[in-house]
Amino acid sequence: MRPSFDADNEFITLLHCLDPVRIELNWLENEVRA
Repeated sequence: MRPSFDADNEFITLLHCLDPVRIELNWLENEVRA
């Protein structure tokens, strides 16, 4: 098992966790600009 593979997995998991947050932030930004 390569350590880099583990790191990649954690990174992808982190991205999935942050995705809804980014969408929420984009929505808030659009609301402010509208």
